[in-house]
Amino acid sequence: MDAAIQRGIDLGYDGPADGIFIVGEPQLLREMIANLVDNAIRYGAEGGRITVRIQIDPVRLSVEDDGPGIPAAERIRITERFYRLPSSASSGTGLGLAIVTEIASRHGATLEIGAPASGHGTLATVSFIRKPLVH
Repeated sequence: MDAAIQRGIDLGYDGPADGIFIVGEPQLLREMIANLVDNAIRYGAEGGRITVRIQIDPVRLSVEDDGPGIPAAERIRITERFYRLPSSASSGTGLGLAIVTEIASRHGATLEIGAPASGHGTLATVSFIRKPLVH
Protein backbone atom coordinates (compact mmCIF):
# COMPACT_ATOMS: atom_id res chain seq x y z
CA MET A 1 0.00 0.00 0.00
CA ASP A 2 1.33 3.38 -1.00
CA ALA A 3 0.21 5.06 2.22
CA ALA A 4 2.26 2.59 4.32
CA ILE A 5 5.35 3.24 2.18
CA GLN A 6 4.88 7.02 2.42
CA ARG A 7 4.70 6.79 6.22
CA GLY A 8 7.67 4.38 6.43
CA ILE A 9 5.49 1.65 7.95
CA ASP A 10 6.57 -2.00 7.95
CA LEU A 11 3.38 -3.81 6.87
CA GLY A 12 3.57 -7.55 7.56
CA TYR A 13 1.51 -10.74 7.52
CA ASP A 14 1.47 -13.61 9.99
CA GLY A 15 -0.70 -16.58 9.09
CA PRO A 16 -1.13 -19.54 6.78
CA ALA A 17 0.75 -19.19 3.48
CA ASP A 18 -2.39 -20.18 1.56
CA GLY A 19 -4.68 -17.96 3.64
CA ILE A 20 -8.16 -19.24 4.40
CA PHE A 21 -11.52 -19.41 2.64
CA ILE A 22 -14.56 -17.88 4.27
CA VAL A 23 -18.07 -18.26 2.91
CA GLY A 24 -19.31 -14.72 2.42
CA GLU A 25 -19.35 -11.70 0.18
CA PRO A 26 -15.79 -11.28 -1.16
CA GLN A 27 -16.15 -7.56 -1.91
CA LEU A 28 -17.38 -6.83 1.63
CA LEU A 29 -14.67 -8.97 3.23
CA ARG A 30 -12.01 -7.12 1.18
CA GLU A 31 -13.53 -3.79 2.27
CA MET A 32 -13.46 -4.91 5.91
CA ILE A 33 -9.77 -5.81 5.72
CA ALA A 34 -8.95 -2.62 3.80
CA ASN A 35 -10.69 -0.47 6.44
CA LEU A 36 -8.80 -2.18 9.27
CA VAL A 37 -5.44 -1.78 7.52
CA ASP A 38 -6.24 1.81 6.47
CA ASN A 39 -7.05 2.72 10.08
CA ALA A 40 -3.79 1.16 11.28
CA ILE A 41 -1.81 3.08 8.64
CA ARG A 42 -3.67 6.34 9.28
CA TYR A 43 -3.52 6.28 13.10
CA GLY A 44 -0.46 4.08 13.73
CA ALA A 45 3.03 5.37 14.36
CA GLU A 46 4.97 6.89 11.48
CA GLY A 47 7.86 4.52 10.82
CA GLY A 48 6.02 1.90 12.87
CA ARG A 49 4.86 -1.65 12.30
CA ILE A 50 1.52 -3.14 11.33
CA THR A 51 0.87 -6.86 11.35
CA VAL A 52 -2.14 -8.54 9.74
CA ARG A 53 -2.71 -11.93 11.37
CA ILE A 54 -4.95 -14.85 10.54
CA GLN A 55 -5.62 -17.55 13.08
CA ILE A 56 -7.39 -20.70 11.90
CA ASP A 57 -9.01 -22.36 14.92
CA PRO A 58 -10.99 -20.40 15.90
CA VAL A 59 -10.94 -18.21 12.80
CA ARG A 60 -9.72 -14.73 13.65
CA LEU A 61 -8.41 -11.84 11.61
CA SER A 62 -6.45 -9.23 13.50
CA VAL A 63 -4.65 -6.04 12.61
CA GLU A 64 -2.12 -4.77 15.13
CA ASP A 65 -0.25 -1.47 15.09
CA ASP A 66 2.23 0.18 17.43
CA GLY A 67 0.72 3.66 17.37
CA PRO A 68 -0.69 5.63 20.30
CA GLY A 69 -3.63 3.25 20.73
CA ILE A 70 -7.24 3.90 21.65
CA PRO A 71 -8.05 4.68 25.29
CA ALA A 72 -10.08 1.88 26.92
CA ALA A 73 -12.96 4.28 27.63
CA GLU A 74 -13.25 5.10 23.90
CA ARG A 75 -13.12 1.55 22.50
CA ILE A 76 -16.89 1.03 22.56
CA ARG A 77 -17.71 4.39 20.97
CA ILE A 78 -15.06 4.12 18.25
CA THR A 79 -17.31 1.72 16.28
CA GLU A 80 -20.20 4.23 16.20
CA ARG A 81 -20.85 5.94 12.88
CA PHE A 82 -19.13 9.33 12.53
CA TYR A 83 -17.42 9.07 15.93
CA ARG A 84 -13.78 10.09 16.06
CA LEU A 85 -11.44 10.36 18.99
CA PRO A 86 -11.35 13.95 20.26
CA SER A 87 -7.53 13.85 20.08
CA SER A 88 -7.46 12.61 16.46
CA ALA A 89 -5.35 14.79 14.19
CA SER A 90 -5.83 12.59 11.11
CA SER A 91 -8.50 13.23 8.52
CA GLY A 92 -11.38 10.80 8.20
CA THR A 93 -15.13 10.52 8.49
CA GLY A 94 -15.42 8.19 11.46
CA LEU A 95 -17.09 5.48 9.38
CA GLY A 96 -14.31 2.90 8.97
CA LEU A 97 -14.85 0.84 12.12
CA ALA A 98 -18.63 1.19 11.89
CA ILE A 99 -18.40 -0.36 8.42
CA VAL A 100 -16.11 -3.11 9.71
CA THR A 101 -18.61 -3.87 12.50
CA GLU A 102 -21.50 -4.14 10.02
CA ILE A 103 -19.58 -6.35 7.58
CA ALA A 104 -18.40 -8.59 10.42
CA SER A 105 -21.97 -8.93 11.70
CA ARG A 106 -23.22 -9.91 8.23
CA HIS A 107 -20.64 -12.71 8.26
CA GLY A 108 -21.43 -14.01 11.74
CA ALA A 109 -18.40 -12.33 13.25
CA THR A 110 -17.66 -9.74 15.93
CA LEU A 111 -15.13 -6.91 16.11
CA GLU A 112 -13.15 -6.30 19.28
CA ILE A 113 -10.84 -3.33 19.77
CA GLY A 114 -8.10 -3.65 22.36
CA ALA A 115 -4.40 -3.26 22.94
CA PRO A 116 -1.66 -5.66 21.85
CA ALA A 117 0.16 -7.77 24.46
CA SER A 118 2.85 -5.06 24.53
CA GLY A 119 0.21 -2.63 25.84
CA HIS A 120 1.20 -0.10 23.17
CA GLY A 121 -0.89 0.43 20.03
CA THR A 122 -4.20 -0.95 18.82
CA LEU A 123 -5.30 -4.51 18.18
CA ALA A 124 -8.48 -4.90 16.09
CA THR A 125 -9.73 -8.50 16.02
CA VAL A 126 -12.56 -9.94 13.95
CA SER A 127 -13.68 -13.29 15.39
CA PHE A 128 -15.85 -15.50 13.22
CA ILE A 129 -18.52 -17.15 15.36
CA ARG A 130 -20.16 -19.13 12.56
CA LYS A 131 -18.00 -21.94 11.34
CA PRO A 132 -16.50 -20.61 8.08
CA LEU A 133 -15.20 -22.85 5.32
CA VAL A 134 -11.47 -23.05 6.04
CA HIS A 135 -9.03 -24.30 3.44
